[in-house]
Formats: sequence, structure tokens, C-alpha cells
Amino acid sequence: MSALASPTLTGTVAAAISDEEVLRPNRLAWVTRHFLILRNAERQTHTIIPLTRLVGIHVVKTPYSGLLAIAAGVFLVAAAAFASKQGDGAAVPCALLGAFLMAIYFGSRRANITFRLDTGATETTSGSLGEATSLIELIETARRTAVADTQQATDFSTASSASSSVRKGPKATHPVFESSGLV
Repeated sequence: MSALASPTLTGTVAAAISDEEVLRPNRLAWVTRHFLILRNAERQTHTIIPLTRLVGIHVVKTPYSGLLAIAAGVFLVAAAAFASKQGDGAAVPCALLGAFLMAIYFGSRRANITFRLDTGATETTSGSLGEATSLIELIETARRTAVADTQQATDFSTASSASSSVRKGPKATHPVFESSGLV
């Protein structure tokens, strides 16, 4: 089953957390309003993490800087061939090779995402930098909607009981945890 093909949960995962809908498909994990479901394709397993138990997200970017250095050298050779009297058209192929290496550099950047739970346990997944950014945005969106839903429920219960009792101050809501994001 592909995460991109099915926007709703099915099978064993759906049985574990019924009434949850995937916010937006992502290759690394599924995010619902209250849960993060990490997929492990190698072991064909799923890990379900409640978003309220998530205390931190740490992203480690893995760029291949060697490709960037090689591309810079090839661009330097292209500039030298362009300025030389005996370049004889070598500048264009060198510039194209440099552009190709730059494209490979930007396409090959990877990210390892580590999720820290309040119990001290960690879960890790890896993917492209764009997928990691998208996943973190989804998690933050889910956290905001869950906090907004909790706040609305608290406001409703406070408004309905305010006429019959004295209010003792604001009710506590679930805290929004900060993630390190892409640094």
C-alpha cells in the first residue's frame, strides 16, 4: 500500500486509531490530527506516535559537498576555456557538466529526522530534504489544529458553566512543543 495512493487509513493501522484521517500524504510518514504514523518499508511495520507525546524533532541534513566542490571546479574550467584563445568551444560542455553536477547536488541532499518522545524514546526516519520539510510542516499543522480544538472545547465548557459557578482562572491547554526544524 502506498502512502500517496490512500488518503485514509486502512487495515491494522486504521483499527488502532479509528476515526482519524490523514491530513496530507507524505512518503516518510502519515500525519493525522492526533497521531504520527511512521512507516518502515524495510521491516514492513508502522510506528504510531501520539502528537501529545512528541517533545522534539531534530533534523540532520546530509549534503554531499564534494559534488558542489567538483561543480565549482568545472565552472572554473568553463570560465577559463571561455576566456582562452584556444578554448575552441570547451566552455559550453564544461558549463553544462557543472550545471548537471549542481542539479545532482540539490537532488541528492538527504535528511534524517529524529522524533523524541516524552518517555525518552526516539524514532528515526530518513528521506529527502523536501520530504522532511513537508513532514515537519504537517506535524506543526496537526499540533495547531489539535490545540485549537482543545481551546474551543475548553471555551465552550467554561461558557456553559460560567453562569452557575465562579470561574477560577484559565484552564490549562495542551502545550505546543517546539521543534528544531530545519536549521
